[in-house]
Amino acid sequence: MLKSIQPTELNNVDYQEYKRRLYTTWEKERLVDEIDELFARAFVNSDVTDSSDDPLHCYLMLVVLLSYLGEFSPGMSTKAVREQVRDAVGNENFFALDDISQQIAQRVHQIIQSAPTYTAASYWSPIDRRRHTASHRRPVGVSEDEKKIWAFAYAFYALTFTGQDKNYFSATQYTAVRARTIRGVRVSYNDVPEENDPNLWWHLPRGSANCNHERILSETGLSESIELCLLREDVSKETLRQQLRAMLMNRQPGGWLDVNSFTSTFFERFARMVSSTSKATRADARKTKTYLNNLLDAAERVNDFETTGRSNLV
Repeated sequence: MLKSIQPTELNNVDYQEYKRRLYTTWEKERLVDEIDELFARAFVNSDVTDSSDDPLHCYLMLVVLLSYLGEFSPGMSTKAVREQVRDAVGNENFFALDDISQQIAQRVHQIIQSAPTYTAASYWSPIDRRRHTASHRRPVGVSEDEKKIWAFAYAFYALTFTGQDKNYFSATQYTAVRARTIRGVRVSYNDVPEENDPNLWWHLPRGSANCNHERILSETGLSESIELCLLREDVSKETLRQQLRAMLMNRQPGGWLDVNSFTSTFFERFARMVSSTSKATRADARKTKTYLNNLLDAAERVNDFETTGRSNLV
């Protein structure tokens, strides 16, 4: 922890670096607090008391508030969403919301210091007791496989929602529906983690040309399941986008389709393949368990992946 380092133990160069890191940490925390305040101001000042208990209205408000973080929202017409919110809150309040959404984007860009490929903001609503996610991304590049992008995005949310019935949870889903202590999951994909970082990051290094991530997806059977079920010729990009939108909005149970039995195919393969994963993947699993155990209360400790072959969180 940075705060445990005594300045007297450092030479002048190290001390200056220590102060820089400490300032950077405080500055990012200040920006996060400002973003929280902006979200609160948007909902409090939008003058929509009559519809504030409508989960759909709250969701569409969030889509608008994050709209400057990407040029479109997967599966949705951002223009149509903005018009729907404008009709609900009136022109004056909508202009105020739009100004706040720009301020939110400015602060997010200050934190990550680059333009994101995509953003996804998940929240648990006490109104309908469901998890909802607003997502935005930059336009699909000419060298990118658009159908593959939607297939992997669909796969993530499909496994998130069906896995909990089999006692498999994504970290965010576990935090949203099960954890006694609600703490945000901080993930870093840098190849070398920052030393003495007080924010406790879950470190998942990409490796050269994303080789670490490709290895994990391959060894757990996910890549093959996506290829078999979602990247077939009889599954269109529009189907994947529509089903992804249904999961992001999460308006009702079973409101989306398990395309070509993708989830059951994956979980069947995962149960067989997980016991034969490489040492590198098992090491990543142990690091993940350590991170999650530190994040959660002792009573919620994650099972030992190496001895049981499975974990409460995957």
